[in-house]
Amino acid sequence: GIGMPFFDIKALHGSNATTVADAPGSVVEVDYYHSSSLLTLSDEEIVDKAKKDLDTILGAKCKSSEVLDAAVVRLPEGVNWFFPGSYQD
Repeated sequence: GIGMPFFDIKALHGSNATTVADAPGSVVEVDYYHSSSLLTLSDEEIVDKAKKDLDTILGAKCKSSEVLDAAVVRLPEGVNWFFPGSYQD
């Protein structure tokens, strides 16, 4: 099945990092793996799926938030080196 780690970019790089310093709220990256079935979706459909998945995982505060900006990158032959528990390695 499809898996999805997500990352709080401000926590990883710091709130003052040039890439996120001016961003309001949270900056989150979602990486889907085993996701060939998502390749045919539009960018908007993928963003909607990511938001719904995060709403399910994170709950009420996430559900009440909105997506202000998004970028979708498709890497059909890409490899994600992150896996459940990889932060411990």
